[in-house]
Amino acid sequence: MASPIKSSVTFVLGTLLLAPVAASATPTASTRTAAPNIVITPAPDVKYQPLDPNDSERKGPQISILFGDFAKKAPVGFLFKVPGGFRPGPHIHTADYYSVVVEGIVHDFAPGSADEGSPIGPGGHWFQAGKVSHDNHCASTTPCVIFIYSPRGYDYLPTNSPR
Repeated sequence: MASPIKSSVTFVLGTLLLAPVAASATPTASTRTAAPNIVITPAPDVKYQPLDPNDSERKGPQISILFGDFAKKAPVGFLFKVPGGFRPGPHIHTADYYSVVVEGIVHDFAPGSADEGSPIGPGGHWFQAGKVSHDNHCASTTPCVIFIYSPRGYDYLPTNSPR
């Protein structure tokens, strides 16, 4: 029997993955069409790109845009994949965002705190208010994958808050 958490994550992500994709997105050869106006991409076929265009070895954070335009201050939803142990350091985002952990164990916490708070595993989620300094930690030894939705675009601005 499937766990209720895994089933709800599958339902939420399945619903999001079936949402209309921005016109700029083009289906890949691995994308399968189940019916008119439904585009399905199995997990092994998800294509990630480095967040940093200079990361040719793909060792840092990577994204897979599900809908929206990452370059605009408009609604965007994407998968965010980071290596195990990854910590971006204290930072802010100008807009609010909502996150759902898909794989791994993640922490979202106030910078400088020795306490990273409760671990957030698959199916767990958090809301992060814009313009509030925070830090994150992928506490897994394997990559963490997080679905992020930001209704007013997404950015990353390092802060001088203590680590």
